[in-house]
Amino acid sequence: LDALLAPFMEELLSTWMGQPVEAVVAEFPLKRRGDFRSTNVDHVFVCTTEGNAAPWIFFELKTDARSISDAQFARYAAAMNRGMTALISDLKSLAARSRFKKKYEASVERFSKLQLAGDGIRLVILAPVPVPAAARFGSSAEVRLFTDLATAEVTSYPVEWELFKAHILPVLL
Repeated sequence: LDALLAPFMEELLSTWMGQPVEAVVAEFPLKRRGDFRSTNVDHVFVCTTEGNAAPWIFFELKTDARSISDAQFARYAAAMNRGMTALISDLKSLAARSRFKKKYEASVERFSKLQLAGDGIRLVILAPVPVPAAARFGSSAEVRLFTDLATAEVTSYPVEWELFKAHILPVLL
């Protein structure tokens, strides 16, 4: 599902956030405390409007209600509290210690090309059902349901979006 939604995500998030959003990286690693292992956030986006206190977006796609765990959201909360500058520093540490350097180097390079406008992070979750664990984030999180996709407008790939809504979305609902 992730690959099928990818072409539409910038526009969907821009609409939901009420401002332009740009994709930064997929599978962004969040370094665990005390070691050099990580857990990934599905995607990181950035709001391109200046003066935004929380310009970064963690986007998490949940395709199954059983995959929603409090432990995962606790890790996200801890990462969001640290801020994006610290997380990018962690990314560089992971890259330096990894046997799979290329995996991290592309992300490090992508972030190096962006001007850090702010440190704040919001969480946007797209899920089949409401996510009670998101309440811990207060106004820093937003849950969108698959049903929201049925009424969403996408103008960048309108034919493909209508095909997605006609053939893929009904399977998800």
